[in-house]
Amino acid sequence: MKSIPLGVENFGEVIQNSYYVDHTLFIEELERLTPTSAVLILRPRRFGKSLTLSMLRFFYESDKNERDALFGGLKISNNKKVMSGQKKPVLHIKLKDLKPKDYSSLIQGFYALIEEEYLRQRAIWGEKLRCSLLDTWKTSGFNEYDLQSSLYELSKALYNFTGKRVYLLIDEYDTPISNAKYHDYFDDAISFFRTLYGKALKGNDFIEKSVVTGILRIAKQSLFSETNNFVLDDGLQTAFTEPCGFTYAECADLLRYYGAEKSMDNVVTWYGGYRFGDTLCVNPWSVLSYLFYQKRFATYWVSSASNSELSTVSSADKISIVSLNRLLGGMEKVKADIAENINYQQIDYSMDSFYLYLRAAGYLSLSEYTEDNAAMMCIPNREIEITFPNEVIKRYTHGLNDQRHLASQIKQAFSSGDADLIQRLFEDELLPSFSYFDFGSEKSYQIMVLTLAALLFENSMVQSEAITGEGRCDILIAPKNEMDYGAVLEIKYLKARTSQERLQKSAQGALKQIADNRYCSWLIREKANPIYAYGISFQGQRVAVAVQRIK
Repeated sequence: MKSIPLGVENFGEVIQNSYYVDHTLFIEELERLTPTSAVLILRPRRFGKSLTLSMLRFFYESDKNERDALFGGLKISNNKKVMSGQKKPVLHIKLKDLKPKDYSSLIQGFYALIEEEYLRQRAIWGEKLRCSLLDTWKTSGFNEYDLQSSLYELSKALYNFTGKRVYLLIDEYDTPISNAKYHDYFDDAISFFRTLYGKALKGNDFIEKSVVTGILRIAKQSLFSETNNFVLDDGLQTAFTEPCGFTYAECADLLRYYGAEKSMDNVVTWYGGYRFGDTLCVNPWSVLSYLFYQKRFATYWVSSASNSELSTVSSADKISIVSLNRLLGGMEKVKADIAENINYQQIDYSMDSFYLYLRAAGYLSLSEYTEDNAAMMCIPNREIEITFPNEVIKRYTHGLNDQRHLASQIKQAFSSGDADLIQRLFEDELLPSFSYFDFGSEKSYQIMVLTLAALLFENSMVQSEAITGEGRCDILIAPKNEMDYGAVLEIKYLKARTSQERLQKSAQGALKQIADNRYCSWLIREKANPIYAYGISFQGQRVAVAVQRIK
């Protein structure tokens, strides 16, 4: 049985040792495009973009015998014309690790990438391959203006040496842009890359095809103003058969190979729901992780990296927390007008850009289009539902400084088991800030408390519908370290106006549910201390709280 290719982005390694989900027909689709076409493919991180570019590099850099060995038996092998093509020069620039803290380090880092690629090309084509611009840097040094011509000059040198036009592959083009916004040198970075890509992509007769990948479509007027020949595939509009993620059919084949075909429905529930064009896909990283870690369902994708793309939005006092809460509970979809591009500088202020940004990053998925050509979006799956409070809502509420004192009081009350103080703070301070119409079900109150818990206990893992004991508790606050605070919260809702005594009895019933179903057993096993169980019952803007200290 072949190994599971978790985290392997080198096509040569995958095809020799691991299971490969065959995306080689993308080569055939690419070859149908006119010469000098530039393709922009946008997908969330960990969706296989780097492996797809690696596949292209291996295909075009191989001679016929090498190509037959690597690609024989794959879908592209049926196209004899494409398979018999000559070995081509390929420039492969990987930007996903280019995340310096200042502009000077960005320039130095990009110089190192270009120098590394130049050496790789000479290893392939021989020491006689020379690029005059890069050669002069060794004796005279370099400046950023020359560096902006580096891709053009390298493609020119390769064309002159081989007599063949170059395939240019740029992986994660927007990573240094996103990082620059976070570190406050966005304008300098945009200016540098606009000129770099303009020289490399517009009117460069030494380029055969260009394929650029990333997460976010940066506003054309900011970055690609010098380029007008992109073929765009961003998932909202698609130009190719899915070139990166796993379709449902591909996922089913993968699970069948590893003897897990009976788990398909649960895999889709946990990791599916992503729609690119008319194609439904699963998160490939999460599915491979599920198989790798003994077929255990967990939140693998969010844990796999820092999600730094989310850090580019400055604060949440400019967005609708209520809308995010309703998304979390599956209570509604959000609507966004589809602009030509997302402008990084508008994400903090435009709800449309913000929602499209979350879709591009993988936290929302396209559900449907409206008659006015807007996109309706929703949370795609269980994994995102679980992590949404910590990964999205918490990040965008760090700017609500005027509520810090209230937040501190509520956290202290929950941490010490002070039921009376929790009730007073909820009724006098928190609930009056919401409209009565924001709460129409138990789920809506659960979402409100879940969001609050995620904000307050930022050093804990906060989960909704967590599997523990003999069922699912509404909210679990789990410590990341032993001997730290843990809590289970069970939420109840009474629709009709009732007495405080009945409301308190409902809260006690929630507390009994926690005990009867042993919801605190996981916290006990993980040695949390202290551990509290809370039954909280709501009716309109009234609340009753019952608490028991378990440990």
